[in-house]
Amino acid sequence: LVLSIYLLAISYLQMAVPFLKGKVNPEERLFLMEWQVFLNQAKMEVRTCEKIWMKNGILYLSKDGRTVQYEGYKDMIRRRVDESGHEPLLTKITQVHMTLNGNWLEIRVRSKGGSYYQDQVLLPEHLREKGKQ
Repeated sequence: LVLSIYLLAISYLQMAVPFLKGKVNPEERLFLMEWQVFLNQAKMEVRTCEKIWMKNGILYLSKDGRTVQYEGYKDMIRRRVDESGHEPLLTKITQVHMTLNGNWLEIRVRSKGGSYYQDQVLLPEHLREKGKQ
């Protein structure tokens, strides 16, 4: 729990430093806000899912008999439910990489402005790999 709080505080601090220095252009500032909204939605969905897995670079979350996908598509990360629909979650990106690492979902993106962003989402207890905490 302490580690989770520490990592969360550090990730927010890393994003706040450019704002404090006044060195973020308006487009990058808008992207940073979109990144935060995307992370909040991803964290909420991960915490409430029953099953999580990766296949061909796509993140799958299962809940209530439905399968949600998070995938890189063109210049965005989009969300799909049961392999249909098209809900853009994060736009104006050039790269996206999602990885399941033991107890964590790691998300890394590069914005069209050239900045890199990354964060980790702690998986709920029932989804963690035993012995790797």
